[in-house]
Amino acid sequence: MGLVDMVTGKLQDRKERQETDKFKEEMEKMLKSKSFTLKTFISDIDSSLSSWQVKLSGVTGGSKEVKALKDMKATLEAIHGAVGNKSLFKLGRREKLLITAKSGKSMPEINEVIESFRRMKTMHSWMRERKERGDRMPSNQDEAQEMMMIDMKKGLVGGGEEKSVMEKVKRRSMRRAGRT
Repeated sequence: MGLVDMVTGKLQDRKERQETDKFKEEMEKMLKSKSFTLKTFISDIDSSLSSWQVKLSGVTGGSKEVKALKDMKATLEAIHGAVGNKSLFKLGRREKLLITAKSGKSMPEINEVIESFRRMKTMHSWMRERKERGDRMPSNQDEAQEMMMIDMKKGLVGGGEEKSVMEKVKRRSMRRAGRT
């Protein structure tokens, strides 16, 4: 093992530790919050955009990830401005058209942001339910994804509003598929 390999290994280990620490910090923040709202999501994106890693990266605003976060934040703010605290899972076409007009984003882009919010809300609910059951909590993002997949197979993920909306979407898709 040469010097370059050793330095590369140490840098990789350091990066993994930082990612794990950030995941644990985000998980604790999620667990403290009783609900996950649009405002919460916007605040989380703001935190990411103002993190020291983004500021020190020398590409503030220049990287694809930073631009994507800024676009998502702008879209979320347009959504919040258009619908306030109304559930995103119950938005109709009229509300989405209003959001597209306000944000300048296309309907698929709006739907993508709403889907990102749904995934985060589901993750929040799953983590809180896991903690309430006394189950072991994940220590990193990969472990969280694995545990969530296992819990999904057991039927332990999703519930409430998200589940009923997803069932409605599934039924609608099945009806449309039957027509074609």
